[in-house]
Amino acid sequence: MKKIIDIAFPDLDDKNVRIELDDALSPKTFKAILENLPIEISVNKWGEELYTDRTTIAVEQEDNAKTEVNELDVAYWPEGNALCLFYGPTPISKNGKILAYSPVNIIGKIVDSSNKEEILNLIKDGTKVIIRELPLLSKLDVVGPFAGQLPYVFAGSTIVLYILHNWLDRDSKSCQKWFTNHWPHCDIGS
Repeated sequence: MKKIIDIAFPDLDDKNVRIELDDALSPKTFKAILENLPIEISVNKWGEELYTDRTTIAVEQEDNAKTEVNELDVAYWPEGNALCLFYGPTPISKNGKILAYSPVNIIGKIVDSSNKEEILNLIKDGTKVIIRELPLLSKLDVVGPFAGQLPYVFAGSTIVLYILHNWLDRDSKSCQKWFTNHWPHCDIGS
């Protein structure tokens, strides 16, 4: 099962990062994270990794835990009871390999990294974040050639525009216009 969660940065004009969790990667960790949401906590930066302060999530290292991760991986760090977002290399990365401080349980991916530079440049140690599950809206009536193609849409415009952008292979402004024309009652911002 996959689940989209949101990390909001209230200290940064409510910027956010969407993450797709996947229970096939680390099932015990996946379950523990969802059981502990929402989480209000501080985040810190270590190279191009963001990691939270100690959370209430308590999971042991899973069998597939590893120290070498991929760009945009999201992981749980059992040693620090923390969530980690790997945007790129850490201070101990070598030879183009992104290395975590110690083994982590991979739990998903950052869905959209378009605001990577902005987030990394604005984050200071102790920046507040809110990690929360996105509610699933009821089925939407999709019109025209898209009927039946988008059965569910997650709350929040970023994920909708991400889906449309990739699905329609259009630029963001075209996706916003299409979305606004078909669902004028939804505020998707600018």
